[in-house]
Amino acid sequence: LDENSEGIPLVSDGPRRSAEVVNAQAQATRIEEIAELEVFSSHLGLAAIRTLADLLDFMTAAQVTVLADGQYSINPAAPLPEEVLPLTEPRRETEAQLRWNQLHQEMSQQIIALFKPEQPYSINSLSTTIEELAQKLGADPQSIREALVILIDEGDFTITRDPLRATADDPFNVNVNWEAFYVSRLPVRFNNPPSEDK
Repeated sequence: LDENSEGIPLVSDGPRRSAEVVNAQAQATRIEEIAELEVFSSHLGLAAIRTLADLLDFMTAAQVTVLADGQYSINPAAPLPEEVLPLTEPRRETEAQLRWNQLHQEMSQQIIALFKPEQPYSINSLSTTIEELAQKLGADPQSIREALVILIDEGDFTITRDPLRATADDPFNVNVNWEAFYVSRLPVRFNNPPSEDK
C-alpha cells in the first residue's frame, strides 16, 4: 500500500446549516417517525406507543422480543420488518440497505482505519488493489469490494476504479475527503475518543 499524507484540512468554506434549521428538520423527522410508528402499532392491533411498557408490547407483537416466564429477551429468529409491518416501498429499500451495510460495516471500518483518522498526520490517499487490501486485512476479496462500495455511497471516499468490476490486481486509488468525513462521522468520533495514554 502506498500512503500519501498531506494533513487534514481544518477550515470549511462550504455552507453550514444553522442550529434552527437543523432542529426544525430533526423535529419534522421525529413527527414523521411517530406517525409511522402509530400506523405500525395499529396494524399489530396495539394502541399508540406512549410508555416503555407500550414499546415492549410493540416489540413483542412484532416478534423482535419474546416474553417467557415474565422475562423479555431478543428473538434470535426475528422476522424481517416487512414480514410483520406494512412498510412503504421507500422504507423497504431503506431497511434492505441498512441490512446490507451492517453486513459489511466492520470491513469498511477496517479500511477507514488504514487512513489513520485519529492520528495527527492522517493519510489522504491509498494506492492499492483488491488483493492487497484482502491480504492486509485478512479478508475475502468480495467483502473488500462491498466494503469499498459502502464507503463510496457514504460520500466521503472516492475510488478511481469500480471496486465491483476491478480484477484482484487492478491498481486504484482510494481517496478520503477529510472535511466531509468529520462532518458525517463526528458523532462517532466523540463517542470513541482516542486515548492520550497510548
